[in-house]
Amino acid sequence: MIRATCAAVPFLFLLLSLAAPGVTAETGKITKEAPADAEAPKYSKQPPLVGAYYFNWYDIEQQWRRYPRAHDPKLGEYDLAKGDTIIDQHHAWAKEAGIDFFAMLWTGAGSQLVQWARADELDSRVADHLAVKDGVKTALVYNLRDVVSTSHHGAIDLSDKDNCQIFHEHITYAARTHFTHDNYVKINGSPVLVLHTMRDYVNYKECLRLTFEQVEEDIGTYPYIIGDAVWWSPGSDKMPWNDYKHVNVSAITAFNLVDHSQPSKMGPSFAWYGSQLYHDVIKGALPAGIQVVPMVMPGYDDTKLRGASQTEIPRAGGAEFVHQWKQMLWFVKCQPLVQGAFNRAKPLIGQFSKKRGGMTKHQTIVMVNSFNEWHEGTEIEPSTEFGTQFLGLLSALKAEIPNEQLSCGKEKDAKFKAAKYDVPRWLLKGEATPTDRVFLAALHPFLWLFVVALIWV
Repeated sequence: MIRATCAAVPFLFLLLSLAAPGVTAETGKITKEAPADAEAPKYSKQPPLVGAYYFNWYDIEQQWRRYPRAHDPKLGEYDLAKGDTIIDQHHAWAKEAGIDFFAMLWTGAGSQLVQWARADELDSRVADHLAVKDGVKTALVYNLRDVVSTSHHGAIDLSDKDNCQIFHEHITYAARTHFTHDNYVKINGSPVLVLHTMRDYVNYKECLRLTFEQVEEDIGTYPYIIGDAVWWSPGSDKMPWNDYKHVNVSAITAFNLVDHSQPSKMGPSFAWYGSQLYHDVIKGALPAGIQVVPMVMPGYDDTKLRGASQTEIPRAGGAEFVHQWKQMLWFVKCQPLVQGAFNRAKPLIGQFSKKRGGMTKHQTIVMVNSFNEWHEGTEIEPSTEFGTQFLGLLSALKAEIPNEQLSCGKEKDAKFKAAKYDVPRWLLKGEATPTDRVFLAALHPFLWLFVVALIWV
């Protein structure tokens, strides 16, 4: 009988939702079905956190000499191990550009199963950044792939005892040494951790759950997990949303969407196809309570590194960066609006939710790839070719967000269709009109009688 009652709750909420006066929020537009004098839903006014991927490997193992690049840094071939001058300059530039945190590629430390001098050096440089006064904050992008064995398909199997032990020891080490630092970026008190190529993790639920529960025990909070899980395949309907919820993934993103096997989606069309991919993914992310974190790039050019046959995404004098930024504005302005409606609905069925700590509280985030990945030509760090152009562009684009006008829409897909989210207005705005209150008051006795009937039966 209890099971029948629990199963009925989502149905009751559906009745409530469909019957109540509301709006239809879609990634095409938001249409108002309320009376003409009703106030329309407002955009999110909260500015996004802007993170930029940062690489500490200069000049470990002669990085500059071994790997060709498309452009040359204004600071020359610097070595981050020699003094704080370069690091301080990077933080100063980042603040000027409106960057809130550096997301640093990190291959772990603190595990006896991994003995790698390069990983230890990268870890020490994270500590150097955390020590910068009046700089931007720091987050880790954990790259497990570089320190464990993978299958011939590239899968990272965390049911393997050694792989799981490495993951566990690395993350608990990060919690003890980095997560609690004042300059480590946190969302609602939870340290941000990006799991690089999480889309390739398999058999990971138990390992990740136990690891993050240990982190919570050690530092008193569960991390804010961002999974690098967005890719061209599989589609949103085949992504493992239940597995993500099991380990309390808070958000998903794409570290990099460049795929040379799909040249038609690269080049000048990249911004549009990338936007379509994010909008496909959000159809599964919203009901799961997971935020989509878009990624933008100024361009991409690894032809010096991997050969002239590789597809280049031209910078087009800055137009590519602006185009990608404009395409992601829906996620900054409208995603919080629609996600907020879903979150306000959760208390109606929240008592049956297993998600740790209840609803996830999100902070809108935009990732820039990258601050200084010179070998793939995605850097916005000042160069001899472009000067500070892209730092200035980023600053101007972020400052313009409050003034941006859009219909909470997206360009249509190949079939000229856009996903729709039917959301009651009283959830979307977080308040009920007098009509809503009368309707809900009249509906409550019926719903209680319906529940009693289910229990009786």
